[in-house]
Amino acid sequence: ARGGAASLPGGSIDCPWESQVESWGCGPAPGQRSTLLPRIGRTPGRDPGVRHATRLLEALARALATGFAPEATAAFARAHEIAGAFGDTGNRLGMLFGLWTCRFLGGEYRAALDLAQHFCKLADATPEPADRFIGDRLLGISLHYLGDQAQARRHLERMLGGYVAPIRHAPTIRYQSDQRVLARATLARVLWLQGLPTRAARSARRTLEEARATGHPIWVLSAMSLAVCPIALLVGDLATAERSIDSVRHHVARSGPLVQTIDVL
Repeated sequence: ARGGAASLPGGSIDCPWESQVESWGCGPAPGQRSTLLPRIGRTPGRDPGVRHATRLLEALARALATGFAPEATAAFARAHEIAGAFGDTGNRLGMLFGLWTCRFLGGEYRAALDLAQHFCKLADATPEPADRFIGDRLLGISLHYLGDQAQARRHLERMLGGYVAPIRHAPTIRYQSDQRVLARATLARVLWLQGLPTRAARSARRTLEEARATGHPIWVLSAMSLAVCPIALLVGDLATAERSIDSVRHHVARSGPLVQTIDVL
């Protein structure tokens, strides 16, 4: 709620980075209290230093998450808390997405599912319909890894059937990924697990087509590594798998180290 702290599934997370953020010029003057949130409660929306702290925490969290550092979780959680105190739903969604990524990459799939559900509840209260469909993707991926392929497919197909990238802001800035490519890549694996190899292969090919349409090598690599190559191997199409592996090597060699560390979730 506006003017109050935003809670997360599973409770609060300690943030060892708050003192570092304050040292960057966002903290209180000497002799004042050292925490940021009490200042927000007194003057919600009118403290540019705290808003700057939120941006710094977000930047720090994304930098740490790129290297899969565990401290990224704390930084995302703190930024989410501050954004909640401001009633800043857009940034809360971005931080929830970051937290979901951290939990998912850490193999904490049940915690990731809880965060995805929290994301969807918050997205329901926003005027941007794309956010709710992004929530469907997070639910679909979480359920896929938890073994519920039927529900995973339902959420992924709903996302792909309704998602349109918003015009007001680029989703790759807030969410750091191309939503349709990653959703369809997951759907291909779900279809294979449901005993539908032909449909899985078709979905993998379409994933690659959509990735190429973005004109960005990172999403082409994501499509090949997450869908085309694994599905080709699973259905016994070794020629396609070999071509995909060669293409991945070519893109990595041409694009440099960025594509080796990029967060593809």
